[in-house]
Amino acid sequence: ERATILVAPKDAISPDISANVYYTPNSSRACRRPSSAMKPSRSNGATTSICGSPTDSLRRQRRYSIAQQALEHALKSCTSERSPRELQILALETATAALSTRANESRDRAAKLRACLEDRAVDPKSYAALQADRWMEERRQFEADREVRQLSQHLASLKLKRGALEQGRFDENLPVTPLDNEARRRANLVRFFQRSPTRTSLHIHHKCKPLFVDYTFSRRITMSDISPLRLRPSTSAARRFTTQNARPISIGAEPSVP
Repeated sequence: ERATILVAPKDAISPDISANVYYTPNSSRACRRPSSAMKPSRSNGATTSICGSPTDSLRRQRRYSIAQQALEHALKSCTSERSPRELQILALETATAALSTRANESRDRAAKLRACLEDRAVDPKSYAALQADRWMEERRQFEADREVRQLSQHLASLKLKRGALEQGRFDENLPVTPLDNEARRRANLVRFFQRSPTRTSLHIHHKCKPLFVDYTFSRRITMSDISPLRLRPSTSAARRFTTQNARPISIGAEPSVP
């Protein structure tokens, strides 16, 4: 008998192996991305520092330097500026100088007008006009001198307070000028009206008519204030009036009996 021997081919895959083997396509080929084997390794390159590159640190340092310079410039400009008290003193000094100049000019004009008035040969109209001008100049001079005195006192008090503040020994009992007293009074009055517990709001209605009370009215009534009495007509006079005004009696008719 012949024995038939079947030899499996070398390329054939057994059913047991083919059942347990699954074919998985390469994702790098499907998405067209390089595989991990093709990517260059980062471990070979130099590691970057946490703070960044040296260029970034130089830029940061330059930015900080610019900001610091800006702050220093702002501080210098603030320290070079004058305080409100110094500005007030400067304004008062300027106003005092201007008023002094105006007072001197008015004084000179008044002196010239007095010299012109000494000449008696001037006609009366011109003389009256010169007198009016002289009076106006003297009035201007008086007002300017008065304002200069007040401003000078106020300026002296401000300078005294500034010196006390610079030395660190400010005293509230320092002498104050009338301008300071008036400003303090007004400020206290405004503060009182703003914080007064008895402050009430006034509601004005346009429909209400104001009542005017005449306090000059006297409560005492005299006989002269009363109108004179009038007597009523008597009954006989009334009858006589009705009889006279009655209708005429016709012929043959009987008179009517009242």
